Amino acid sequence: SLGTLWATPAGKIVAINDNLGGYDTSGIDFGVNYAYPLGGMGTVAFNYLGTWLNKWEFEPLKGRGKFDCAGFFGPQCSQAKGPLPTWRHKVRATWATPWDVQVAATWRHINKILDETMSSDPLLNGHTDATNRELAARDYFDIAASWNINKTFTVRAGINNLFDKDPPIVTNSLADPSIFGNGNTFPQLYDALGRLVFVNAVAKF
Repeated sequence: SLGTLWATPAGKIVAINDNLGGYDTSGIDFGVNYAYPLGGMGTVAFNYLGTWLNKWEFEPLKGRGKFDCAGFFGPQCSQAKGPLPTWRHKVRATWATPWDVQVAATWRHINKILDETMSSDPLLNGHTDATNRELAARDYFDIAASWNINKTFTVRAGINNLFDKDPPIVTNSLADPSIFGNGNTFPQLYDALGRLVFVNAVAKF
């Protein structure tokens, strides 16, 4: 034995990796910030972040053909990072009061995503049952507040997914861990655990 799992008795390497496929993606990220003074009532600030995915072409093996996964999910299209919505955004409004208290509200939106078999591309299209045809659009609303008690102590609290919106559900075969799924959904994209209430305190010394 040569003490290796990767060589023959002659000492030659028998297993190597080669990058035979690839991705070609394009899109636009938007970001806008605006603040408006309220005089003696503090300041209101708005923050907008949006992402438009124009294309996400995937070629598993060079020469086998490319297919566009923008707006789709499934065993082929979710290999890179899970479902691929064509549009998602986050809008946040923050009121900074003159009393060392900040209050914020956030709206998160994710466009609907279709099962890859619903694509018109012959490399993807096929048949799926009604449960798996789409991940419906989701809108989440969050609220949060913080209070700087003094130079040492700060208290923060909030609620994510205020209205306890459930994530879209698909069958286990389409939410497999190999394509970043878990528990019949995709927790890296949706709030799988529902409403989340948090409170924390920070002390600086």
